[in-house]
Amino acid sequence: MKTNLISILMCLLASNGWAQTITIKGRIIEKQESQYASVKFANVSLIKEDSTFVAGTISGEKGAFTISNIRPGNYMLTSSLVGYTAVGLELKNLVKSIDLGNIVMTESSVALKEVAVSASTIIRKIDRMILQPTASMLKNAYSSYDLLNNMMIPRLLVNPITKTLEVNGGGEVQKRINGIKASDNEVAALRAQDIVRVEFIENPGERYGSTDLGAVINIIVRKRDAGGLVNIQATDSPHMLFGENNLSVKLNHGKSEWGLTYGLTDKGFNKIKRDLTETYYLGDKTIERTQEGIDDKMKFFTQNINLSYNLSDPDKYTFNAVFRNNINNTPYDNKTDKMNEPGNQDSVFATTKNSSSSYSPSLDLYFQRILSHNQKLEFNVIGTIIKTKSERAYREFTPETELTSILTAVNGNKRSIIGEGIYDKEFKNVKISAGLRHYQMYAENSYTGTNSEISDMNQSKTSAFFELQGKVKIFNYAAGIGATCSYFKEGEKSNSNYIFTPSLRLGFAPHKNGYLSYKFNINPSVPSLSSLTGVEQALDTIQIVRGNPGLKTFSIYNNSINYSCFVNNFIISFNVDHQYQKNPIMESLLVENSKLIIMDENQRSFQRLNTNLTLGVRSLSIGDLKNFLSLSVVVGYTDYMSKGNLYYHTYDDFYYETMGILSYKSFSLLVEYSKKPYSLFGETIQKGENKTVFMVRYNKKKFQVGTGVLFPFTNNYRTGSERISSIAPLTSWTYAKEVGRMVVLTVAYNFEFGKMYKSGKKNLNNSDSDAGIINTNR
Repeated sequence: MKTNLISILMCLLASNGWAQTITIKGRIIEKQESQYASVKFANVSLIKEDSTFVAGTISGEKGAFTISNIRPGNYMLTSSLVGYTAVGLELKNLVKSIDLGNIVMTESSVALKEVAVSASTIIRKIDRMILQPTASMLKNAYSSYDLLNNMMIPRLLVNPITKTLEVNGGGEVQKRINGIKASDNEVAALRAQDIVRVEFIENPGERYGSTDLGAVINIIVRKRDAGGLVNIQATDSPHMLFGENNLSVKLNHGKSEWGLTYGLTDKGFNKIKRDLTETYYLGDKTIERTQEGIDDKMKFFTQNINLSYNLSDPDKYTFNAVFRNNINNTPYDNKTDKMNEPGNQDSVFATTKNSSSSYSPSLDLYFQRILSHNQKLEFNVIGTIIKTKSERAYREFTPETELTSILTAVNGNKRSIIGEGIYDKEFKNVKISAGLRHYQMYAENSYTGTNSEISDMNQSKTSAFFELQGKVKIFNYAAGIGATCSYFKEGEKSNSNYIFTPSLRLGFAPHKNGYLSYKFNINPSVPSLSSLTGVEQALDTIQIVRGNPGLKTFSIYNNSINYSCFVNNFIISFNVDHQYQKNPIMESLLVENSKLIIMDENQRSFQRLNTNLTLGVRSLSIGDLKNFLSLSVVVGYTDYMSKGNLYYHTYDDFYYETMGILSYKSFSLLVEYSKKPYSLFGETIQKGENKTVFMVRYNKKKFQVGTGVLFPFTNNYRTGSERISSIAPLTSWTYAKEVGRMVVLTVAYNFEFGKMYKSGKKNLNNSDSDAGIINTNR
């Protein structure tokens, strides 16, 4: 009896042992000269003996990783990162939790060893999607935009020719490099082979310093500890003025890096025109007229010159300083129209001649300190000056008579300073973050010409937030609370507003390779200085644009649900976004003294519902053609509801995008076609041309050459708008003939020396680009 009892107890103990779950910990490091350094963002995977994927994660700030909820058994743990030799550890008869200590990785002598696409290259976190590029994606990619295109991130629309990013459902895409907010040119200057991973953050909220964001794309890159890099990229059209050109120089020594980035964007049109049909109900009279556009010209140049210095010890501190210079010059942006009223055979001609220039230097200082006990402090201060000059000359005339002449000249001078500090603390299962941000801006704008005025404005905004992230069983969560206070003063007029900004994120994996998430946040939207100014300027003989110092900060409520599934090469993503704006700032039209007054006002509400489904396949092999096909298809529907103080409008539209990439050896062919979604805001529907792109490229180590055509089936590219106001309805189409069937040529080359390492990561960055000048381009 005693023996039987002992046997039963032993069986129970054994069964309990097998029912337990195991945690695997470790730290990924590399040897640098005589010391060891952490390897961040390494892809750590746990697989069974039959190569079945079990779990995966990414090494953190100090190279540490944790894989939890593992059953006892035999496993292989692998650590991989582009540019390093993969490391594998056999874990035989694993029956209890284990700390593997330091796992040393070494740089690979083979630049791009082929790595199969697996679920472990895409990881969903509570606040972001983490994607690591595979060798097949890198093989036919030279720049970061090439690579982002090859990665086919759900909801992210990439244009590798114009170097721009969009997100399905609307909203700006904020671009960051190692956590630093970056311009299109700075992102374009990156080489694909330097990219370690990409973080895609949807509905990011107030934490990232802007309320208009649809997404944040954070590109993590490796940098050197010796030598340097020169990278040149050029995309130009042989038959019109169109260029996206970049030069990047990096010099490294030890913990320091010096950088110079120069970007030049130039565009020009010699056959651009606008057709307009408009009606004005001005009290006791009605004016109907059509404006037939006559070909005119437009040209602009944008130069970005950045000087940077980075000093970092990744496990201790990071200091980053950037002196940015943004130079814009639009020598002419002209419109010529022939105006006719019904029943009147006599034509009146109208010309609008615009020119502008601006210079904006800024100094961005950032410091991050890694403290003991998993604590981190970050500080960011940026000062900006914006000097602007612009002229607008409007004329109405007949061949015999000068009828009207309106001249507006503006000299603008704006100064701003933005400061931010954030504290992070990680516990075993919980992370807390708290931050404080302050904006202080001053603008002095002088308007001369037909209506002379001087505007002195003072605006500030202070925001604070606290966030808690953690995990309860299978559920990930993040909850936050914040508040924003804004203040504005111009002359004797002033106002202040307070808004609370809570946020909530929930996520869990309903099955292997799938992830379901819900996000909610309330963001404040502070009026721009250009809308707040009390200035009034005439556009023509009928319309006057007027600022509104009484505008108030309003709240934006965002809700989104996303389901995504990544199985081997295949991607499925379904997303539903709803945005509600309470008392949004939208355009208002009113009649005074037989004139149409255009001004911004706080209206009742605005809502947008967007749903989209993405189906994709990445790097699919067909027969003997390895990694030959990548294909993405997106279908979506958007519904708008715009409630003004005196109007109510609804609008809906379907859209779709298709993109395919064929890769063979060093060649790739990109084909893209999309139906652009129209959008409603206020009383205006924005319309655009459907997009078609063909692009063929050849990549060979440090060199790329390619050619392509935009809108090959479009003879006369056009964009338009429709104002559905009961007071002043209009339909407008702008045509740019040269854009249709536009051919582009691309050439890129780089040379380098020295070895690679992972530089300090800057997570904060703020910027200011609002000059505070009233918008007369309406």
